[in-house]
Amino acid sequence: MRIYPRSQELAAFCTGNKVIRLYAFDPSREALILLGIRIYLLILS
Repeated sequence: MRIYPRSQELAAFCTGNKVIRLYAFDPSREALILLGIRIYLLILS
């Protein structure tokens, strides 16, 4: 699964958490992005 820049914005927007934006260029950003996406999916469900 490839992570695109748009996904970073999506995760940051959906979680409303600035921490994800701060770590946007951190090596662990993929884990944060996936967490954001999971939260986003939980909100939709």
